[in-house]
Amino acid sequence: MKAGYARVSTKDQAVDLQVDALKKAGCTNVYTEVMSGTRAERPILSKLLENLRTGDVLVIWKLDRLGRSLKHLIEVVNELMTRKIGLKSLRQQLRQINANTAQLQSELWSTAQAPAAAQPTPVVALAISGMNDVLNSQG
Repeated sequence: MKAGYARVSTKDQAVDLQVDALKKAGCTNVYTEVMSGTRAERPILSKLLENLRTGDVLVIWKLDRLGRSLKHLIEVVNELMTRKIGLKSLRQQLRQINANTAQLQSELWSTAQAPAAAQPTPVVALAISGMNDVLNSQG
């Protein structure tokens, strides 16, 4: 199953573009949330993560919609990898990430090497650095 997650920070922002893209990408369920990315509690994201099962794929608009900080992004990605749940970003040039840490690092590096028109967001750049630190500390 492909499940989508769309988030905007304020009620003044529209989530429609993200939802339409997620549905077009084949998501059978799309969870939407209006919540600042810096808020620790995101009940809709928590419910989505709880509902995902091994073999499912979480599809997001961009990585910054998923992680509220580098630490949180890495925690979520690690949880997905541990549970063997895929991750696909529609706006970054990531191929689907699976439970392989080396593939995750490769995908994040691929995003960092993208042409100027598709440069990664600061969260992606920080994630690359953070994942390198994590991988290097694991020997």
